[in-house]
Amino acid sequence: MCFWSGQTPGKRSVGIRVVKDSGRRINAFEAISRNLLRSIDQVPGIYVIGFLSMAISKEHRRIGDYVAGTLVVHERATEQFDADLQDLSIRSAMTFQTEKLSSKDLELIEGFLHRRLSLDGTVRENMARKIAVHVSDKLSEHVPPDGQVEDFLQAVAKAIRDNG
Repeated sequence: MCFWSGQTPGKRSVGIRVVKDSGRRINAFEAISRNLLRSIDQVPGIYVIGFLSMAISKEHRRIGDYVAGTLVVHERATEQFDADLQDLSIRSAMTFQTEKLSSKDLELIEGFLHRRLSLDGTVRENMARKIAVHVSDKLSEHVPPDGQVEDFLQAVAKAIRDNG
């Protein structure tokens, strides 16, 4: 699953993927541990535990998701993401020296931006804040105040792409 970016063919067909609860891609260990625990979720008599964990969790996480620290998220089409960037008024006002950021940083930012609408409000805010702190440290910028974090991340992603 790690080389498929958190998607099996079935997940890809319905537009979902598995990510780490921090927003990064899962690795092979996380994919394996998540799927090994699927068998526990399906054992007669015990499957009730898996069902209950999904029913009471805001993110509808299985036991394997808790152990591996993963979430299943819905993807948005790239066209929707690009349309959001076109609407940003902040992008013209902000310029960043992006040479300190890597392609992995861009991947992290855009991965979050693509998935953010499928995340619970608190999870979304926490993930955005963590990514913004990471990026701000590399850029020697101040972390934006609440309510502007996602705009900041969108502007940084645009600046990275614009600067090649």
